[in-house]
Amino acid sequence: MKKVRVGVIGCGGIATKGHLPWYWENPQAELVAVCDEIPEVAQRTAGRWEAAHCLTDWRELLELKDLDAVSVCAPVWTHREMVVAAARAGKHVLCEKPMARSLEEAQAMVEAAEAAGVNLMVGFMKRFNPGFRRIKEIIDSGRIGKVYHADIHWNLYFPPGSHPSKIFSEDERVGGGVILDNCSHYIDLFRWLIDPEIDTVYAETSRVLPDRIYEDQATLILRFSSGATSVLDMGFNRVEWVERSGWDKGGAYDCHFTELGFIYGTEGTIAFEAPPFDSVEQVQIRLYLLKDHGCEFGGWHHLEVPVTRQPGGPLSPRPVASYAFKKQVDHFIKSIVDGTKPAVSGLDGLAVVQASEAAYESAESGRKVSLSRKQLGTTAE
Repeated sequence: MKKVRVGVIGCGGIATKGHLPWYWENPQAELVAVCDEIPEVAQRTAGRWEAAHCLTDWRELLELKDLDAVSVCAPVWTHREMVVAAARAGKHVLCEKPMARSLEEAQAMVEAAEAAGVNLMVGFMKRFNPGFRRIKEIIDSGRIGKVYHADIHWNLYFPPGSHPSKIFSEDERVGGGVILDNCSHYIDLFRWLIDPEIDTVYAETSRVLPDRIYEDQATLILRFSSGATSVLDMGFNRVEWVERSGWDKGGAYDCHFTELGFIYGTEGTIAFEAPPFDSVEQVQIRLYLLKDHGCEFGGWHHLEVPVTRQPGGPLSPRPVASYAFKKQVDHFIKSIVDGTKPAVSGLDGLAVVQASEAAYESAESGRKVSLSRKQLGTTAE
């Protein structure tokens, strides 16, 4: 069987954690090219992952004849140009989140992929986490009744001047702060878990550290067409992370209560705590059910989501079969092989960008913003 030949544009942290290892070990894929504007990084990456082509110009990568698909892991301000060019070159695209800085950019990316007949997938990897998939199974089964509200509290610490602070809130080219980045994950996740159609958005934002260009604290209230609501509370300033920034120190920090959420139904409640984005561990889930509502004993129940480890241990290129990034890449490759649409499409990314734009408009005006779904589709169900 012919393998899907893949190139990766941008060889920074997200490519190293979430893309390169999983193409390298996928039996249906062949990692043939890598590109980074820093020559040393490109060379080191090509050597580590055995890529035949090592480039510093992404345009040259797209000209390669032996290439079927690309991962775009470069900064968000490059996404529109790279994705549109990749689609026009006939390449399938897995684009990291945030998809785009504006609805106009996202629309151009979707239209280019549709015109070229290639897949455009957006990297909302939380959908592929087995813990969140277990939560969706519970909701879809009706065990907690009708979902009427969900909230998420996700607060990190990005020291001013640090690499993550610069790329998420201190570079004018980014176009936004915590709404554009972290909030996009849960706008997408709640669309998938609760209701794909968002009717209104209200937002309040702050710059807790005034030297930052964009918001580093945000609270969003979403109302869905089903009547359900959700609250997203997110920021970059959680003080107990001062000595253990997760981005800089990897697994050496304690993540308790960093990413904590609740989903409320008419017959039960789901509480969850998610590990850091690059952790191989699983979401911790507690389920509350009323007695006799599908449960002999009412009350809280801990749900186990096993971590499926592969030989080699957690530091090997193949740490876990259940890792969300691995499952995301596997799904992208399978969609190409099978000729099917990806589960997280460009239209899903477009819907998240629309909600994010509405949040910025609301924060500026102080008013609730209604979303128009003209020319927008969805594959969130």
